[in-house]
Amino acid sequence: MLSRRKFIVGTALAAGALAGSSRPALASTNVVAGAIRWDAWNAGAGSLEQGPVQAALGPAQFQTRAPWFAQRISPYAMSIDGNQQSIMDQEITYAKNAGLNYWAYCWYGDTDLPMQKAWDLHQASAIKNQVNWCMILQFSRMGNATKFNSLISTYVGYFQQSNHQKVLGGRPLLYIFVDSSTALAANWGNSWANVQSSLNALRAACTNAGLATPYIVIMTGDPAAGQSIMTQVSADAISNYTAQLASGQPATYAAQDTTAQAYWAALAATGAPIIPICQTGWDTRPRKLRPPPWAPNPPGSGMLNYVAAGTPAQIAAHIQAAITYIGANAAACPSKTLLIYSWNENDEGGSPLIPTWTPSSGPNTAILDAVAGVLNAA
Repeated sequence: MLSRRKFIVGTALAAGALAGSSRPALASTNVVAGAIRWDAWNAGAGSLEQGPVQAALGPAQFQTRAPWFAQRISPYAMSIDGNQQSIMDQEITYAKNAGLNYWAYCWYGDTDLPMQKAWDLHQASAIKNQVNWCMILQFSRMGNATKFNSLISTYVGYFQQSNHQKVLGGRPLLYIFVDSSTALAANWGNSWANVQSSLNALRAACTNAGLATPYIVIMTGDPAAGQSIMTQVSADAISNYTAQLASGQPATYAAQDTTAQAYWAALAATGAPIIPICQTGWDTRPRKLRPPPWAPNPPGSGMLNYVAAGTPAQIAAHIQAAITYIGANAAACPSKTLLIYSWNENDEGGSPLIPTWTPSSGPNTAILDAVAGVLNAA
């Protein structure tokens, strides 16, 4: 997880800072809308991740950023444990009613089982088919060719699930987040051709199982680097975990909207097919005040470097802009798919889609309600 966290910020700043699934695409646009999940909130007490992120949202000024199921212990502490089936079922209902087609799970597999608990609960739910899912394979956690190839049959089984997201007439959607600059040399002989060979084996296994080949999307901050990797591994499109981030102390959300839209154009300018990445927010102050082990900065440093929270209407308009972009740029966006950062990056990004905690009035659904007005528009 350490490289994932560092690489998101580093590459985002360096970069300039269909259907065939159980849920139909959006009725009015045929756009498939997904949101990123990072599931420390569901990892359970005692996990490596849950304690630090719970502590990050403990101070009173950050408590209303916590997920809706959090409990306030004091003005200085929150208890946040979403490892319950009833909580996941409610999350599914929230997402489905908002018009989301899928969640893209940050995939930990057997390298961090607590971080897979949310996915386990999703698959155990009686209403699991109301929201589809796909993986964001983190390159640093893919292992080497031997490890990856040993999991191919498992991945094909996932692709066969009733609620796995498909695009372009049945192709399983798969993101690969190149979150490490050293993993290629460490695990793949410093050769993208070796990665391509393993992905070819995955494609062949899908064909043998009667599936369409996966639609593989390379995520990395620099558009040119993403296009180069995509070509070398015969992937299908490029995107990123976050959009380019606006600068400012703080930056306005209006500036972030403009910067993100410029990033979509920069991705498309490479000539590669793209999946536009929407940015609901970026505000890492909770982690700067109480740094987690994977971002061990001096406490309180950089507290002015963030994006001010957008209004629900601004965030919804940003996602509408992505839908409009896809409709106006069919050649650049053949999968008609978008991705939203994020569903539940509450302490890192702020302004997530997931409803948030309030002290007395129940879950704050304002952002999700505004976005639902866009995604469910007739």
